[in-house]
Amino acid sequence: MSNLNKECNCKQFFGCVCGQEVPQNVIKIVEAFGGIHNINGFNNSVSELRYDLKNVNLVNVDELKKLGAKKVVILESSKHVQAEFGEIVQELNFEVKKYSNLLRSIVSEEIKSTSTNTKNNTKEVQAETNKSVLAPVSGKVISFAELNDGIFSENLVGNGVAILLNDKNSTSKVIAPFDGRITMLPASKNQFIFRSNSGVELVILLGQDSFKLDGLGIESRVKLNEEVKAGDTLFDLDLKRFTTENIDKHIVISTTNFSSLKNIKDRSTEAIQGQKLFELN
Repeated sequence: MSNLNKECNCKQFFGCVCGQEVPQNVIKIVEAFGGIHNINGFNNSVSELRYDLKNVNLVNVDELKKLGAKKVVILESSKHVQAEFGEIVQELNFEVKKYSNLLRSIVSEEIKSTSTNTKNNTKEVQAETNKSVLAPVSGKVISFAELNDGIFSENLVGNGVAILLNDKNSTSKVIAPFDGRITMLPASKNQFIFRSNSGVELVILLGQDSFKLDGLGIESRVKLNEEVKAGDTLFDLDLKRFTTENIDKHIVISTTNFSSLKNIKDRSTEAIQGQKLFELN
């Protein structure tokens, strides 16, 4: 007889894990592959985890090796990663698949909680019907379709553009796109959520794989939830380090699911820092 809760989404083969804590090794493995929402397929051979991913640039090879991987092979063209863990791989993959739905629900709840807390801690002003978004950096404007990363290009996050920084520059400031505050910033400082008091919200990635820098080369100029004005400096980027470490230089700007405005119009063909990049309505 199945021990599945009628309301849970657990797969019968693995048994119900509702209410359980996800093992730390499972959490770390999944995060090293770019997070649960980055994994499309969970497969294994006799010695390797063989995962199909949405974006292989999110894979943290060093972390996988710290977790026991003897070798990591990334096949960019097929968006596939093979990580050799030896004899434990079958049991390890079983555990990851067992807790995959629970991880998805946990991530979804964390996103909802973050949004709720943000709204509760922010004095919302009268809703805007449109909002000018300034270019946080200068560079070449790239559409999400051209970005072809498997996440933003598939509209899994929201609407927006990417800006490719000039390779000749050794540094770059990142400025506030409008009046607001940073409401989310991980320790790696590779991305942040920026929100206006009227509820317009953007997520901005400072390089698609800059999490590999562990915060080095990305210097914060403001504190979390500190009110800033459009054009104020938020970060200083050391692009020499980006180049040395072979880090992607696309600055990705996207609306979030919780933004009060989500549609883009009047998109500029070239990003000039401090000038209008696009209009939101």
